[in-house]
Amino acid sequence: MNVTIHDSHYSYLYTLSIHLVTVVLLIASYHLLPWYLLVILLLLLVVNYFYVAVERSREQTQKLPLQLYLNKEHDWFIDDVYKNKIGPLKLVSSIQFPLFIMLYLSTSEDKQHLLIFRDAVSIDDWRKLRAVLRDPQLWPE
Repeated sequence: MNVTIHDSHYSYLYTLSIHLVTVVLLIASYHLLPWYLLVILLLLLVVNYFYVAVERSREQTQKLPLQLYLNKEHDWFIDDVYKNKIGPLKLVSSIQFPLFIMLYLSTSEDKQHLLIFRDAVSIDDWRKLRAVLRDPQLWPE
């Protein structure tokens, strides 16, 4: 199996929604925190959002498109634009949502996580990836 992962617009919406939920929770707890601490936390959250957005866009433009491979021995490999190969990786776990799939992969010395958004892959690749992740032979004993 071979999946090509491109840039996603959902990644920015995901980051924004996480930060907005945090802002709402902070504002909802205004009676539990002093006002100056609440202002400091909100400012840090806004700064963090812009930092994460800039870093994510920089990382994605440098590394995308990614190639995700699965061989017959159920080892995963990741290739970036510069043909740097990471692997073999074993699938530790995966979480599937309607708009994204999160993969947790590991080697003997390193762990990788991969957040794959629906609009970052083709429809056929999305279906193949979901079908492969449902295969019970893929998972370690």
